[in-house]
Amino acid sequence: MPDAPSQPVKLAIGAEDLQRDFIRVTMDRIADPAWQYALVLRKNVTKVRPNDGLAAPTPSAPVRSVGLLYREDVEADVEVYGVRLRFEVDPANWLEDWLRFNGLRPAAMLRWPLPGGVSGDAVAEWDGQGGRFAGRFATFKSGSRLFVVCCRAKRDVYEKIADDFFLALTQFKLVQSDPTPLAEPVRVASGPNPVPWKMLVPASWAVTALDADGDGGTIQAAAQPPAESDVGAVSAASHFFEDRRPSWDPSTWAAQLSATIAPGDVIGSWAAAQDLCTSTLRDAGLGLEERDFVEEAPLGLFEESHALVTPATLRGEPGAEARCRVARAGDFWLVSAAVGVSRPVNPHAWMRNARAHDLVAQTLELER
Repeated sequence: MPDAPSQPVKLAIGAEDLQRDFIRVTMDRIADPAWQYALVLRKNVTKVRPNDGLAAPTPSAPVRSVGLLYREDVEADVEVYGVRLRFEVDPANWLEDWLRFNGLRPAAMLRWPLPGGVSGDAVAEWDGQGGRFAGRFATFKSGSRLFVVCCRAKRDVYEKIADDFFLALTQFKLVQSDPTPLAEPVRVASGPNPVPWKMLVPASWAVTALDADGDGGTIQAAAQPPAESDVGAVSAASHFFEDRRPSWDPSTWAAQLSATIAPGDVIGSWAAAQDLCTSTLRDAGLGLEERDFVEEAPLGLFEESHALVTPATLRGEPGAEARCRVARAGDFWLVSAAVGVSRPVNPHAWMRNARAHDLVAQTLELER
């Protein structure tokens, strides 16, 4: 988008200016070091708002501001939100829906894959009290903790300090790291054929079937719906300034996931693998709007991967989405599928389903 707010990706501040004009600030006013962090800001003109960001996120308040710093020389601020993630999701998807829920539509979004999911960096603009504003919003995830760094200013001011914002993002560091990048515990599914294999499934999914007796191995899993009172499950539907969340029909959390590992002499071509995936969905009552797979960046150990993400009907009813993946690693294939609701129906369930489908491919191990 040509008139989108600036989104620098290279540092334009020289070493001499950096040493003279900037300082590293550690935000340690919250007692729990899990929610403490450090970032680099311009000296003298950046002040901490003393009464903001003093309480850590909790299960009942999973999204909280954990620090607000105000730039006195211009109308700009940096605010950091802490999020307790209930499920394993891609931070980029969480950010997109959180902004959308608050009436902001990203004008541009950068995404990059990390072990804990696809991270996101968005710019947006909006009208507020005092005129037109612009901001940059970036995610940092460690285990079940998600940090969203929000850099905001008046639209004309934003362009002048976009490089300062980029510096703050590049120098954002957590005081405490997690032993795992994942937001929830996992289940290990494994089998002996075609070679010993194992993969990880988020613990909020139940492994409902495991077939390891044939030439290959197949798992099936079902998403476990959260309690209606579980506000952490719908944390992306939290307002910036107030604690008010809608609820979603419990039935919209239902989802199914399957994954098959097969040798090359069982699946001989990309066309055969793709047909196996789509025909299995059709046999289960899914009507697929799209049928063409596209090449994607392979996950985990795979050398090549093709995917299909399409709206679908389930037994004639709209509102579903199907995800298919066929991927090859040497002489072995992965054929996987996930079926759940579309993003507009329940964005929280949708992002959970998408991440679970990616995780089984990302974590598959083959003993070769």
